[in-house]
Amino acid sequence: MTVTVYKSTDASAPVLTGQAGKLIDLLDAVLVNGYGSKAAQGWSKVYSGTNKAAYRSNDSTSNRFYLRVDDGATITAGLGKEGAIRGFESMTDVDTGTGPFPTVAQWTNGMVWTKSTTADATARAWCLVGDGRTLYVRLVNGSQSLLGGFGHCNSFRPGDNFNSFIAGHAVNGAAAAQNTMGTAPTVNGITQASQVYLPRPYHQLGGAINIYPNMYPLYNNAANNVLILGAVTVAVTYGWLVTYPTTIDQTMHFLPHGIFENTSGTTWNFRALFPGMYVPLHSNPLTDLDTVPGGTLLPGRTLMGLTFNSNNAGGAPASQFLVDTTGPWT
Repeated sequence: MTVTVYKSTDASAPVLTGQAGKLIDLLDAVLVNGYGSKAAQGWSKVYSGTNKAAYRSNDSTSNRFYLRVDDGATITAGLGKEGAIRGFESMTDVDTGTGPFPTVAQWTNGMVWTKSTTADATARAWCLVGDGRTLYVRLVNGSQSLLGGFGHCNSFRPGDNFNSFIAGHAVNGAAAAQNTMGTAPTVNGITQASQVYLPRPYHQLGGAINIYPNMYPLYNNAANNVLILGAVTVAVTYGWLVTYPTTIDQTMHFLPHGIFENTSGTTWNFRALFPGMYVPLHSNPLTDLDTVPGGTLLPGRTLMGLTFNSNNAGGAPASQFLVDTTGPWT
């Protein structure tokens, strides 16, 4: 499957602002219609309403669950600053569906993708990356870079029919940093909070679950004074344990970005991987949206840095993922 990178700096790119409907315009262009020289992701806009839409991938290897976006909801002061998002296993119109993730009990209005800190025509930067069944959404709203996504995840469970995810952030990302697709770990290297949901647990029963991204497997958590992968306590500031470039092969080192389920207290299930997404073992090694060769670990691939703000305990200002822009995402 072809991976495509979409940026606000592209020729003929849609303009994203804090006005109602502008997120729908962006998703229409990226998912359904394409723009300029950029082909669309091959999704369908199955249902629509005033500043509302329900999209799903046309890729038969995905679950083809629905992404519902309400881009006119008054969630905070200023109509249209945030687009409310929720996934559904099935839908019959733009406002009606079954198998919601997250559920209404988990998030009354759904999570959000915050477009702007102001409800006006100020243009905001954005970058979306997709392979036809998974979409990552990075929006720069004026005070923060926020990361979300929707689509397929690579499950370790044979016959997993619910290996889809939705990732957003809490209401009003303009005011406070957000847990999106991972923050610093607090227990055994596993993030304790996120705004990432899967439609059902690994056993396929019940409803939506909040999952735990494993983002920092080799990170010094100064707040807890703990070396995450080791038994030795350390007294350090926030920072990665691996220098960049690495001493041994002079490349970047990284690990796949994992999805964990918490089943009972300290019991964890390693459910899946975010496709095409990696965690660098270095402190924000790239300038935002810059690229680097996959090196020893992913030869022949190109990786792009996606920087986003996060509410890491202790005040770490930003985090960075690497996304494979070559593909395929397997």
